[in-house]
Amino acid sequence: MTFNIGYTEIRLGMKAFLTRPKRKSSPELQKEVAEPEESTEVKLVLLSSLHPHLDQETLLDILLAHDGSVSEASASLKVQAPVKKGTRVIGYQQSLKQFATPSDSTSLDTTPKKKKLRSKAGSTLHLYDPEDVAEHTPCTIIHNFLPPEEANELLQELLEESKSFEKITFQLFDNVVSSPHTSSFYVESYDEIERQKTEYHYNGGRLTVNL
Repeated sequence: MTFNIGYTEIRLGMKAFLTRPKRKSSPELQKEVAEPEESTEVKLVLLSSLHPHLDQETLLDILLAHDGSVSEASASLKVQAPVKKGTRVIGYQQSLKQFATPSDSTSLDTTPKKKKLRSKAGSTLHLYDPEDVAEHTPCTIIHNFLPPEEANELLQELLEESKSFEKITFQLFDNVVSSPHTSSFYVESYDEIERQKTEYHYNGGRLTVNL
């Protein structure tokens, strides 16, 4: 009798263990399983397969803007209006801020925060907007600061003068080398021309500049 009771208790205990509901994985664990940490190349391939109409450089910039998250980058692209395909014209690319989806926490916080760079150290940082350039570099871009007519006249004048530009030669260690491109200095007076010829040096060697 005692043996049967003990066996029944053991059997009931095993049944309760087997029928116990499985423990749900935490959201953090599910996120790691859903999106494992892959290399940038793999993430770029995944994002390209989801959005084949965009070029690799644009996808890479959007991926960096979302800290390497493929799901967030893809979600930001899906909410954008479709762009009609057409012939490309010469100009500057729009800022990628239009692809960034602001979170609820950042929209409520009015305190300005310093944004981190969108590329890792040692890699190229592509900036296409004057605001991005001013934010991430000590430079400022001012577009169209000249009237259109004056800008065109200046361009035509420089194009004509560029035919007389020469390659700058300078001394690099023990060798005399020349620049692969032509250039010229523009100064205001003859005294400034003489000063540039005598004071402009590179690595201890005097340059032969075209003024």
